[in-house]
Amino acid sequence: MMKNKRSILCPPLISLLWLMTLPVIADPRVVDGCTIKPKTTCYKANLSGVDLSGEDLTSAILIKVNLTGATLKGTKFVNAKMWNSVLDSADLTAADVKGAVLANASLKKATLKQTEMSGAVLVHRDLTGANLDGAKLLKAKGQHANFTEVSMVATDLERANLAYATFTGATLTNIRVKNTLFYGAKLNTKVPITIQ
Repeated sequence: MMKNKRSILCPPLISLLWLMTLPVIADPRVVDGCTIKPKTTCYKANLSGVDLSGEDLTSAILIKVNLTGATLKGTKFVNAKMWNSVLDSADLTAADVKGAVLANASLKKATLKQTEMSGAVLVHRDLTGANLDGAKLLKAKGQHANFTEVSMVATDLERANLAYATFTGATLTNIRVKNTLFYGAKLNTKVPITIQ
């Protein structure tokens, strides 16, 4: 009878067991030549109608990218540069667009409900007909932006710069406007403005 018998695992088996515990990392998704990952650079990619919900495009550079009708729910665009990109009718519900620069971008009829847009640059942007209900635009820069017929219900505009912006036919209900700059803005809204 043998005492203190120990089972010995061979080194290759230990290595195999260890490898099986590691997470599988998939290659980033590529759509029309655009690699969907943080810090990516995409030029003239057609991503219209594509579902990129929950993807991370933090610090991405998107130049002339077509995102018309794209589903971008919960997508991270933190500090992204979206120059000359089109996001018309895109659904950015609960997306994170903090600090993003949307230079010459179009967001007509985009859904931006509950979207985090603090510090975003929307200067001279067209958001005609967009829905910004519950969106957070803390310190956003929206000088000369076109907010014609937008819906802003319970939207946080604290310290936003909206000088010379146009709000013709817009709904601004129960908005938060602490230290918000509306200098020269056209506030001929659809219904009277109400403030939190």
